[in-house]
Amino acid sequence: MPPLMTHFAELRRLVNAFSESESGTTFMEYTMIIALLSVATLAFFGQAVDTMSDLLSDISSEVDSAVP
Repeated sequence: MPPLMTHFAELRRLVNAFSESESGTTFMEYTMIIALLSVATLAFFGQAVDTMSDLLSDISSEVDSAVP
């Protein structure tokens, strides 16, 4: 068998072994959970930064208007 075909055969064997393995499934589930939590965290902090920015702008406006 040519070397390239040997590599493809080995790759196919590894993919089949990984797809039949339960640990691969668990790994993928945890990876999906981590990805979802990462997106949710980024969305939360994005909203929190906007809220904090608005709050600080309001405080700055109040301070500016109070200073003679």
